Amino acid sequence: ESGIRNNILPEFCRLLAKERLNLILPEKEESIPCLKISTLGLLELSSGNMRLRANDFTETQRKILGILLTEPHHQKPQEEIQTTLWPDVDAVKGRKRFDTALGRLRKNLNDAFKVDPLKYLSLQSGVLSLTNCCIDCDDFLLHSRKGLVHFHSGEYWQSGNSFHAALSRWNGSFITNMTIGENGELFRDKLVQVFFEVSMCEAQILFQFERYEEALEVARNGLAEDPTNETFNKIIYNCHVKLNQPVKAAKVLQKYEKALLKEEYLAEDIHDILENFWRPLD
Repeated sequence: ESGIRNNILPEFCRLLAKERLNLILPEKEESIPCLKISTLGLLELSSGNMRLRANDFTETQRKILGILLTEPHHQKPQEEIQTTLWPDVDAVKGRKRFDTALGRLRKNLNDAFKVDPLKYLSLQSGVLSLTNCCIDCDDFLLHSRKGLVHFHSGEYWQSGNSFHAALSRWNGSFITNMTIGENGELFRDKLVQVFFEVSMCEAQILFQFERYEEALEVARNGLAEDPTNETFNKIIYNCHVKLNQPVKAAKVLQKYEKALLKEEYLAEDIHDILENFWRPLD
């Protein structure tokens, strides 16, 4: 806080406080505990040792959180939220329902974390916002984008650091323990595609530098999301070959074929896929 008061690298001070101390440092207010929101895997809100999970909220509260979490900057006009939640209800009744749901959601946060919920769920000029939060999917995307820029510039050491930071936050697809609506599904798909791209790049870097065990771990995590992914299967296969593990390499092909059959690929397509499997990684 003294760094900000004295204008000594204020943005760096804020970043350090957020990452190391879980504190938000506003310009003109005292520090605020950062509300941590985990979305990769299961939804969980936490502050200190206290936690709230999806089943601690009503269905309407979960939907409000889901809407905000998938919106750019985690904010959305209150009227649009009303229309999404209660499309067949007139504006007056919709506003009453919205106010009731928001009040109960704020009370839930206050009861669990003993904090001022207005610091985290702010309604200003008709726009509801999630503020002063540390959200894992935001960090995942930030580190992923940095890593991909470095990767495509041939800066593999820097990209590896960013990829490691991104993948360390991945615990599964976006909010798997609740319904998230059409926009939520689109956002989930976007995150999965970024996860695949980052995992492939990271595994290829590790393979090229002969760090085969680490490449295996990254590729296996990717394969857990999509067992028919050709790139991950090839990386795993080639790692076992380099490690002189022919039995394990053969099992990769067997599992790959079973995964393709399970997804109802045609026999001739499976044959072509496996025929083209026998080339090393670039």
